[in-house]
Amino acid sequence: MPTRSRRPSSACADTAARCRSSPPTRSASASPRSAPTTSRSRRVALGSRTEVGRELSIAEGEDGDGSGGETRAFDAVVVAAGAHTRSLLAAVGVAVPVVPYRVQALVADDAYDGPMTYDATADAYLRPHPDGLLAGDGTDPVPAAPDDYRREADDWFREDISTVLRERLAGAAAGRDSDREISRAWAGLCTATPDGDPLVGPVGATGETDPALFVAAGWQGHGFMRAPAIGEVVAEGVLSSLDGVAFDAPDSPWIETFDPTRFDGDEAFEITEGMSLSERADGE
Repeated sequence: MPTRSRRPSSACADTAARCRSSPPTRSASASPRSAPTTSRSRRVALGSRTEVGRELSIAEGEDGDGSGGETRAFDAVVVAAGAHTRSLLAAVGVAVPVVPYRVQALVADDAYDGPMTYDATADAYLRPHPDGLLAGDGTDPVPAAPDDYRREADDWFREDISTVLRERLAGAAAGRDSDREISRAWAGLCTATPDGDPLVGPVGATGETDPALFVAAGWQGHGFMRAPAIGEVVAEGVLSSLDGVAFDAPDSPWIETFDPTRFDGDEAFEITEGMSLSERADGE
């Protein structure tokens, strides 16, 4: 989900309550669709290689998984596979409580140039989109199969979001038809954890050798926004772990709150909407 810069607030001066407003800065946004393209030159310059359309698995040792496919050995492997993270790690006996769940979004054919907005009452968000207005968070709080889930949006979601847009943007719609035409609607997958925080760090280490397997998953719908910062943490953390620095050492770059070992891996828990402020407040 894209992020947008805040507009500066008004500044009031002296006892006469004379106010002036700073000129608004131009907002900027990014999208998961455009980010890989815009970062490609940087990744190539750093020696990164991207391969698509290949089925992967993880295996211990140098003999592979016995499937007869190509096997490559690495000093470290980071599993950041979203909804497929749990099954990939399970193949090498590592259990993580990362559960995929279904979320929904739509694009309405209606010009909107306001700020990105999250409605804590309706548990919905909206933002500008090149094709009009994007709105969403139709969470289906049940586990979903990564390769077999409904990719079309539900009727109840379309109706609920249409109501939210009609009520919240009534002023903006003054003078024109408030019933927005939905150009497309879809569903995708997010991943949940028992406490709503991601799992970022080494997994499967026995203590006898330095860890070589790492995970970065369980973002509750906030992975894209956190990716730039977490990418740096993971890169620094992997190098640190390979150098023998313990996860909880004072000079370790890993984030203690996100320690994957805080869970046993087989926890049962209820999936909650990732942006819900009420759920987060209740847990504090």
